[in-house]
Amino acid sequence: MPKLDIALLLALLLAFPLALTSQTPIRLIPGQTITLKRSDSETFALNAKAGQTLLAELNTEFPYSSDDRIEVTASSDELLPSALEEDTRDNWLNQVLKTGPYRVAVVHTAPQPYVLRLTLLDPQDPRLDLGIRPEQISILDPQHEIRWRPEAFFPVAPELGEFGPARLVGEGGKLRITIQSVEGIKKTWWIGDKGARSVASLQGAMKSSPAISPKEFPGALTAFADLTFVARKQVLSSPSLRAVRWLGAYDQMDLSPVNPLTYAAEAITADGRFFVTVRGVVNHPAVPDDVLNLLGARLQDFRAQLARRLNIVPADSFDPSLSRFDEVVQSLTIR
Repeated sequence: MPKLDIALLLALLLAFPLALTSQTPIRLIPGQTITLKRSDSETFALNAKAGQTLLAELNTEFPYSSDDRIEVTASSDELLPSALEEDTRDNWLNQVLKTGPYRVAVVHTAPQPYVLRLTLLDPQDPRLDLGIRPEQISILDPQHEIRWRPEAFFPVAPELGEFGPARLVGEGGKLRITIQSVEGIKKTWWIGDKGARSVASLQGAMKSSPAISPKEFPGALTAFADLTFVARKQVLSSPSLRAVRWLGAYDQMDLSPVNPLTYAAEAITADGRFFVTVRGVVNHPAVPDDVLNLLGARLQDFRAQLARRLNIVPADSFDPSLSRFDEVVQSLTIR
């Protein structure tokens, strides 16, 4: 009998880890998520139908190894690509083309534990499909400047800002408008229930808690800069939605507010289905055009004094008028 070549055996074990690793069977119900807490590499076996989308999401403690990754294979042992990016340390997403068995393997070499979430999404899932088309949106746009475009779902990734459920983005008339599913927001930002908590904060500010900061609202989940200044915060309402509007300065550094300020409004439609963000820019003579050399208490005092002044000046003293932008927000309806 030939002698066993140990080096060859080790090479085969490294070359075919999925075939030789025990598999944990998982039963996924579309739309529902299974959450698994693990410490070591593991492979999970599941069944999916053609047309469904498989989503695997990892929440690991930093730092983690650059070798960590999610791998998905079909019954043919074919390694399937993610529809997002080559880096699968955080998540893996793609539509399943054939009905049958699939395997999800987590290759985990770091000492920290991890949480794996597995979800099968039907095509109508609110993360993938907003459920409305641009022609169903009515908004004040006398010059017909607003153009709508769809943007696809991108799950949470710690190093990115542009993620979230499928959405419609409208730009024109000095405004940028985004419409997303409320349910999609809650399900996308799952780490620490950030999505659900941000929606609850916005709803609270609309009703009886005006002191809640816009930093707690859903729009802050993808902000690239910190909200360092707030003025003219007000609740807006119409038969179709309820919103909180404010003027803000968003900055990656702790600087004084300057022109232009950001016009911001975040709304939830009357039926509770859709979350709307509106962003624009406005100028005011009381706001400096250049950053002031202020730090610490002097900077805080300047911000407070500027906010008090802007809170009492007429809406039409801004350029464009706050009333004009407010009318656009309140006019939005979804049929």
